[in-house]
Amino acid sequence: MSSKITIFYIGATGYIGGSVLQAILAHPKADTFEVTALVRNETKAKAIEKALGIKIVLGSLEDDALLTEYSEKADVVFQNASANAFDATKAILAGLKQRFDKTGKKPLFFHTWGIAVLVDNALGEYLSPTVTSDYDLDTIDKLPKTIINSRVDKLLVEADADGYTTTFIIAPAIIYGRPRGPLFDGPAPISALVTGVVTKWAAAAARKGRPGIIGKGANAWGYYRDPSVRTDPSVRTNDRISVIVHPINLQFGRPAQGNTEEKQEAALEGVTMQPQFDSPTCSGCSAKAHKAGERRFPEDRQYVHIDDNADAYYRLFDAALFGSAQVSHGREGYFWIEATEHTAYEVHKVIGEALVALGVIGEAEPASLTADEQVKFYGSEEYAAFFAANTRSKGDRLRKELGWAPKHTAQKEFIKDIKEDTEVAAKALKA
Repeated sequence: MSSKITIFYIGATGYIGGSVLQAILAHPKADTFEVTALVRNETKAKAIEKALGIKIVLGSLEDDALLTEYSEKADVVFQNASANAFDATKAILAGLKQRFDKTGKKPLFFHTWGIAVLVDNALGEYLSPTVTSDYDLDTIDKLPKTIINSRVDKLLVEADADGYTTTFIIAPAIIYGRPRGPLFDGPAPISALVTGVVTKWAAAAARKGRPGIIGKGANAWGYYRDPSVRTDPSVRTNDRISVIVHPINLQFGRPAQGNTEEKQEAALEGVTMQPQFDSPTCSGCSAKAHKAGERRFPEDRQYVHIDDNADAYYRLFDAALFGSAQVSHGREGYFWIEATEHTAYEVHKVIGEALVALGVIGEAEPASLTADEQVKFYGSEEYAAFFAANTRSKGDRLRKELGWAPKHTAQKEFIKDIKEDTEVAAKALKA
């Protein structure tokens, strides 16, 4: 084995992948790393090599033999290019097994999955009372295969159990914010500057002339639990996890079949409902009611910024490679990354305001898409439903095992960054 720690990195030109790669290369022991990045585009490959001084191999996730070859050479593999590349994952694992068989040492495999695996069938009509922790392994085990969930995680769990690699499955919620650094700065950025979700929504709004939501846009991605509520005995518990639901995100929703008013009331026990647009006063929560009629996010909520996401990966990488304490892996190695939640309506409205200011559209208020429009803007009603689902999650492992906490927490910063993301997306639309 080389004296260097060999890292095979997949996804360097992506929004998540580029920011994580920069974080890894900022590690104090980075001079002991030998990084090889898989890049499809030759021009970008040369730019990355020049910007970061790392090795490059031209190829894609469809090159199984190449994936196996370079994984066999690696002490660490990062797969940040695709959450559901089933065949590519098998090829990577084949290489890692060959490495273990030859050296007797287990390589590390960090795979980006995605909180979208938790999607329900809300169709934008309601905010689900169900919140899933990354400690809730029974529920994770039973997640169905869907158009955005091939269950590639099971391959990773099985590989870890077989003992030839140590696997970590990382599932971020929707990420926002402008990344900085050599892969993102300058007139010709190498890696993606904005999440695909904002790009998709901005493009649909531009074509429609105003933001388009599914149903009422009441569904939410991500979840933040006020730490003061964790041990409050007044909070009701369902068969999965204790939840406290802030009704500021419920004003657009109505119960759908299987999501009755009784179920929502049970989830909201311990919460004193205020008039529409007021914040709640929660049992065990220090939040104060806001002025009646004032629409705002609670001040103690946090938002998942691209830098906070990269910090989560960095902490996990550092702990797994250099830490003295055991880090969860394999079946226990699911790590959700979330810091807040926001309804589809709320984000579409902010995107709409940014597009109006740019002169791209004339109306910022979101409107429901017809079935024909869903197919027109998303390709199919099935795919549109994915964006109209709830994915309410709790990232307990990062907080408890690694001490992770987001730094970008201000409401004004969130709105500002979403609008800046929209500006980037709008420029791409004109290109």
